[in-house]
Amino acid sequence: MTASNSPQRQSTQELQTRAFKIIAQLNKNLKRHPNQVGILQYVLSHVYELTGSPYIYCVLKHRLQDELELGAFWKNGQEIELQDDETQEIIQQIGTTLIQKVIKQQAPLYLPNPEAIRAYEESQGPDLSLCSRGQSWLGVPMTTVDHTLGVLIVQDSERANAYREELVDILDVIGDIAASAIDYERLHDRVTIIGDVEQELTQLQADSEAQLLGKIYNKLTEIGDIDVKNLSIVLYNKLKLNHAFRVVVSQGKVQDLENSVKQLELLSALNQDILAKIIDDKTPRLRINNEFKKLSIDDVPANESASWMAVPMRIQGRAIGVFIVEDPDRTTPESVYNKNDAEFLDILSDQAANAIYRFHSQRNSKILAEIENELSNQIDLSQDKVFEILKERGSELVDVYNLCVFLYDADQNEFDIALAYRQGDELNTLESDIARQVWSNSPEPVLRTVLDSQKALILKSRQEVQQYFLVEDTDRDIPKSWLGVPMRAGNEVVGVFVTYHMKRGGVYHEDDARLLDELSDSVALALANVKLAERERNNFQQRIDNLETLGDIYEEVRQNSLKSVMSKILETAKEFTGADYADVWLYHKERNEIKLESQCGGRVNLDYKNDAISLAPSNPRKGISGYVFQSKEPYYAPNVAPGEDPYYIEVSPETRSELVVPLIFRGKVLGVLNFESKEEEGFSPEEQQLAETLTDSAAVAIEISRIKQKLESSKKELQKSNTELDKYQNLLQELISVVTSDSPQDTEAIAAYIHQEASDLMDTDNMYFATYDDTTDLVEFIMVYVEGKKIEPYPPRNLSEGRGKTEEIIRKQEAIRHTSEESSAWYSTEGCDYVNNNDCPWLGVPILLAKGEEAKCLGVIATYSTKDKDKTYTENEQRILENLARWAAITIYNAQITEQVAEQQNVLTRSLVAQDFIHRINSIAGTIPIWLQLLEMELQAIESPNIPDCQSYIQSCQDEFRNLLTQVNQLKNPEPQRVINLNTLLSSLLTEIEILHHQDLTGGIIRLEQHLPENLKFIQGFPSLIANSFEAILKNGIEAVLEKGQGTLRVEARNLDTDAVEVLIQDTGVGLPENLHSKVFTPFFTTKSRGTGYGLWRAKTVFENMGGEIEIEFEPESEFETEVTVTLPMV
Repeated sequence: MTASNSPQRQSTQELQTRAFKIIAQLNKNLKRHPNQVGILQYVLSHVYELTGSPYIYCVLKHRLQDELELGAFWKNGQEIELQDDETQEIIQQIGTTLIQKVIKQQAPLYLPNPEAIRAYEESQGPDLSLCSRGQSWLGVPMTTVDHTLGVLIVQDSERANAYREELVDILDVIGDIAASAIDYERLHDRVTIIGDVEQELTQLQADSEAQLLGKIYNKLTEIGDIDVKNLSIVLYNKLKLNHAFRVVVSQGKVQDLENSVKQLELLSALNQDILAKIIDDKTPRLRINNEFKKLSIDDVPANESASWMAVPMRIQGRAIGVFIVEDPDRTTPESVYNKNDAEFLDILSDQAANAIYRFHSQRNSKILAEIENELSNQIDLSQDKVFEILKERGSELVDVYNLCVFLYDADQNEFDIALAYRQGDELNTLESDIARQVWSNSPEPVLRTVLDSQKALILKSRQEVQQYFLVEDTDRDIPKSWLGVPMRAGNEVVGVFVTYHMKRGGVYHEDDARLLDELSDSVALALANVKLAERERNNFQQRIDNLETLGDIYEEVRQNSLKSVMSKILETAKEFTGADYADVWLYHKERNEIKLESQCGGRVNLDYKNDAISLAPSNPRKGISGYVFQSKEPYYAPNVAPGEDPYYIEVSPETRSELVVPLIFRGKVLGVLNFESKEEEGFSPEEQQLAETLTDSAAVAIEISRIKQKLESSKKELQKSNTELDKYQNLLQELISVVTSDSPQDTEAIAAYIHQEASDLMDTDNMYFATYDDTTDLVEFIMVYVEGKKIEPYPPRNLSEGRGKTEEIIRKQEAIRHTSEESSAWYSTEGCDYVNNNDCPWLGVPILLAKGEEAKCLGVIATYSTKDKDKTYTENEQRILENLARWAAITIYNAQITEQVAEQQNVLTRSLVAQDFIHRINSIAGTIPIWLQLLEMELQAIESPNIPDCQSYIQSCQDEFRNLLTQVNQLKNPEPQRVINLNTLLSSLLTEIEILHHQDLTGGIIRLEQHLPENLKFIQGFPSLIANSFEAILKNGIEAVLEKGQGTLRVEARNLDTDAVEVLIQDTGVGLPENLHSKVFTPFFTTKSRGTGYGLWRAKTVFENMGGEIEIEFEPESEFETEVTVTLPMV
């Protein structure tokens, strides 16, 4: 379209109407366009529709450079595509100076005719460059909140006064709409860029920090929306006072970090004081109106711009560098960086910091692994070699400028300086003045704090250092940052690593502590290996010398008895250690004691409980021998004078020192070997080592000899065992027949049968049979025999209150086998004797019913002896009783199942009768109206012979109702109230749901969550009513989820502080409309096509009759749509 065929001039009202429609379309559709080109073309098409102008341009100002670029160009209603070399010529023809004037003033400029153009040219001077073919020229700025993106221009080369004044304001609005759409598209691009950069930086690999930073910078140069040309990246070294900053990137390239002259030149152009403040407070700085301002990103004004920005590179709460953008050569004096730029740069700087942190973490892990490998692969490793490796490689990991290593001597309870650096130089700590300086910067109390806590200690300020160092003199020169970590070798702490900084606070962080901690542990382990190797070398020759003597012991084992073996061991032990007295104590499990078995050397003995030491917790006099047996570690008491040793109990007044070593064979403690001397400090370290070596061999010899003795004894017992085995097999066969019998068995009959049959295998004169019901927490004694006679059962007891052995077995589901002494000790310290037989040998086993990996205790079978107080029940007798209990459990369980089946059959019968009752009621109710109508008709003809028939049928209906009422009365007997395990009840209901909806659960349609604690309190009520009520609530939840298509059903129960339990049932189903919320508990109200409407009403009635409550909340403040809360009182 040209000027000659331009559209007819419109009225003001028509122009405004068209403008409003176009503006509305732009507001609605602009942000749907995927890119800047699409936005501009869409805008220019509507501007042409509105103005019909032959030339329409959109000239954009590059936001970060002093350049203009042609964003879009329409000529005569057609989009014009230009080559890159043509765009600048077009911009010159439009009028560069005019465009820059509109941008600078942020106001429209309209030159309607050549006279106006010439007048404007004269007012601006001879250098003004105008359009060479313009008769009418109108440009409006494209402005957002804080900056101008460009100019929208319409131009007519042939017509003067081509555009009306009203069009200026309309195009101004359109220009701003276009600017907002472009700004929005740029922000959207930045979000995508941030995600892409994060992904790419995560995958970067580099051999050095400089190489990594170069790759990061190259990635940033690929981003068009950041002023990379004027970007500087500065890293900060927290350990250096001078030259703490290093310029990594500047002037558009990666800089040489080793070129100190160039680094000083680059740093001189930066404001290092501002950079130091940014590092310290980790907050960006912006220069707005030539003033540096400390602003968080959220506090940057949206309508202000900055000419300089600096943001910290943050990682784990600290700053490791700074990103800076500034263009010192910019010809345009205006500020160009806005809040979005600051936020974008802030995110990119943190991403770069993360990449650097990952690089350091990977590099440190590699270096640490190399150091550990070097320490572990040394053939002749020594302490000097360990510290040589530390000095060579340690600086690659941690700050060694002031590194100190303190080794702890546990025997002397003191620290020694093993290694010390100051200002990077190793110190000679043999000189007292230097050693004193080292201790002044790491006092021993602070080292002990690290040693005792076994944790790193970070002191980040002089005040903290002064507090820990206990320094009152504020002028004293002490570190401003201090870090100490323990040196751990397994479970032992062998020293402390320390590094400190004298001039700067806040130097060390958790990452520094972790690295130093890992390095110190590696060194500690290497030093422990050095000590172990030295000890092995020292012991090797001694063991060679002892082989001949130990050979004599093994020859004694081959030829002689256990007593002879122990005598030989003690003779050898006295010879090895120079002891005046030696003895052997062996452990007897059935009595839980160690007993004196053999001794060598004369001494004056005091009474010591018949030469046996009880290991029961109630015995406070175990002595050193008892302590060593239980600790499994050797113990040396160099001075046993009264009050000198916490474990020693005087046995002989001649003894002055004592050494006790455990006899251990394959991890099992057989007993102890005891050595005594008439002299204080009677055993040297070498003699202690010899005693330990001898004891290792003695344990082997004693165990072999005992095994030989047991084999001889086993031969004698074999024939006896075969006889008992025949009886036992016969009994088991009979038990199998009882278990598999179809005839019902009650618990009393089972108990009597077991007592009768077990008498052939063991003493059953004192036996009882107890059962346990976990629903009532009640222990009942079904059968009790005392001295061969059956007596009245003991009174029942609650498990939670009982403290007898029966309750103990049920709780732990473990057998108890006690001697007389163990029985007395147990009752005196742990339990309660209800029948006054606390000093009898006792054996009791649980009646366990296995269910998968779990077991349920149904009761206890126990027997005890009143005739033979010295009797010890054997493991064989325990196994017999346990097998009897196992078969008893199966039989009892079968009986319970039989009872439950009978009860279910009774319930089924009642249900069928009830159904028949309802059917007959309905039949009668449906027939009566018909007969009443017939009766009415017949009464009108009073002489009808059918009247007697009607009367007869009504009478029969009355009789039928009476019969039905009789049957109802028979069904009115309700089930009794019971104590109910709510955990079990809810678990069984949820199991049914899992079975019924298995396909929905495995297919992910329904997700079932349950949280039912094992200690959930019991409740009391009618089991079937409570189960049906909960089943109705769960069914509603499942149906709601299925109707929605997918969702979650969650069941949680918990104990309340108010002696009540709470059950919470939630679902994410379809919910219920708000206008129906008040009707949920109304009888017969339902939203289902085939529902009855009495499920929730019945649940509310049942729970409230129990003294409980039920509440339903729709759309609670959670992810769930419906939430049902049931609160019930505990028993």
